[in-house]
Amino acid sequence: MAKVCQNCGNKNKNAAKFCENCGTSLTNTESTQEGIKDWWDNQSSNSKYGIGLIGFCCLFVIVGLIALGISGMSSSDTASTYSQSTMTTVSNNTQSADTTSQPIVLSGKGQEATKTFHLNGGLTRFEMTHNGNSNFIVHLMDTNGNVQEYVVNEIGAYNGSQAFNVPEGDYLLNVEADGSWTVKITQES
Repeated sequence: MAKVCQNCGNKNKNAAKFCENCGTSLTNTESTQEGIKDWWDNQSSNSKYGIGLIGFCCLFVIVGLIALGISGMSSSDTASTYSQSTMTTVSNNTQSADTTSQPIVLSGKGQEATKTFHLNGGLTRFEMTHNGNSNFIVHLMDTNGNVQEYVVNEIGAYNGSQAFNVPEGDYLLNVEADGSWTVKITQES
């Protein structure tokens, strides 16, 4: 077996200590190549089988993850059939010292960008539900398409809330979901 120089790729005689082309030491190359060959030769057939099986399983998992990524990407790319969200303002007919403004309720199914809505500056609460099995991601975006807040990023069914300090302005929600969802937005006056 010829010694191959790691520096220039030149094939050298087995007895060579230095590359005949560039002068690089070949002693590390020899010990590494022979060490790997010796290690492999000393493994039992069961060990070699196990190593091969582990390699095959790793390859299978990688191919599966790539396939899932491609199928997930194609479903969001072909989601031109986005459902239309509904936007409702819930009236608050109580005569109390409640200082919250009218809630905004958005709902829909699947992936979509909602209609724009106005928020007063201040603490804003987002109460959300999702009845799907996959990702539920909600981004609060300004009207220029810039993400202002990552409201939620969960997998599967979800029922929860988040609160953020939001500057006054017009916004929309960019929702990624595989099932029906609702978002109720409330603010203190």
